[in-house]
Amino acid sequence: MKQTTLDGGQKKKGIEYKVYKAKRILNKYKHVDSWFWNKYSAHPYTGCEHACEYCYARADKYLHTDTPDDFSRIIKVKKNAAKLLRKELQKVKKNVIVTGNYQPAEKRFGLSRKMLEVVRDYTFPVHIIEKSDLVVKDLDIIKEIHEKAWACVSFSFSTVDEDVSQVFEPIAPSPQRRLKAMKEISNTGVITGANLMPVLPFITDGEEMMEEVVKEVKDHGGKFVLIGGLTLDDNVKERYFRLLRGKFPELIPQYEELYGSDPHEHYKRIAERGEQLCKKYGLLNRIPRYCLNFNQRVAEQLFDTTYRIELQNPKKAWVYRRAAWAIDELDKDIRDVTDLTSIPKVGRKMAVLTENIVNELRRR
Repeated sequence: MKQTTLDGGQKKKGIEYKVYKAKRILNKYKHVDSWFWNKYSAHPYTGCEHACEYCYARADKYLHTDTPDDFSRIIKVKKNAAKLLRKELQKVKKNVIVTGNYQPAEKRFGLSRKMLEVVRDYTFPVHIIEKSDLVVKDLDIIKEIHEKAWACVSFSFSTVDEDVSQVFEPIAPSPQRRLKAMKEISNTGVITGANLMPVLPFITDGEEMMEEVVKEVKDHGGKFVLIGGLTLDDNVKERYFRLLRGKFPELIPQYEELYGSDPHEHYKRIAERGEQLCKKYGLLNRIPRYCLNFNQRVAEQLFDTTYRIELQNPKKAWVYRRAAWAIDELDKDIRDVTDLTSIPKVGRKMAVLTENIVNELRRR
């Protein structure tokens, strides 16, 4: 099967590259992401050859193909990605951007590198979220970005157990290859760590398996481990349950019970377990934010508080989240605000908490 490529070459049978000219590349979010700290994202490829069985991007609302199975077979390649990014970054305020995509297509097209060159040229801070060790090929540019602004590379894992990884992410680079890449990145001074996402219920959520991940991250120079649960929407659930029936049929009743109701308590348990393990190994369970101004430093602490409260009471967390957004997006320095309750979404209790944070940061 001959495939269209930028260099006129061919790709192995089964994978189809659809090269096209995109109209836009930069995604701009209303609020900053309080886990990965990005306000923008831009990716050169749509679809993913890694074909992880649990991938949330197969859900209907994200799908770019007619069928979920084609998500990892048909890869759309935005040949003008770097040119678009150069044009669009000129029009937005500087903030963290998530970019880069080091699936096998990158070996042929090299678009992630070209986009990072643009990020470097405009001195934007960048967060690269990866499941491939291929990212180290561009470590020279990533290091330049970090020297001029800030760069973070976080590697995604569901486990570091090679046998389990082969079941759920058989085409992705092995956990050991990702860990080796983490070590290489850490040695340059660039911030790196792990996104333990998703933790698979009844498979990788035991303390021993989670501890193995945290220990390996520590041993390979990582600074943090973020913990996230498994979400199963529409066809993602159908695909995942099909795998369970073939490999772990005894777990079907437990999964049906867990995902037949609100799995929040499960998410809470694994997050608390992850936090304790991070403390044991001297790692963070949140990514330290790259702050461009004092307001972002205040908002960072409010977002961290929001995270902890959400584990206990998701509804209560909204009060903190809205206040954090308001302060993060405030158009004047919060130190110049005499009445904090004049800030939208900041009530009396939140004003007291915010004032304490401001005073503490002033003393540092």
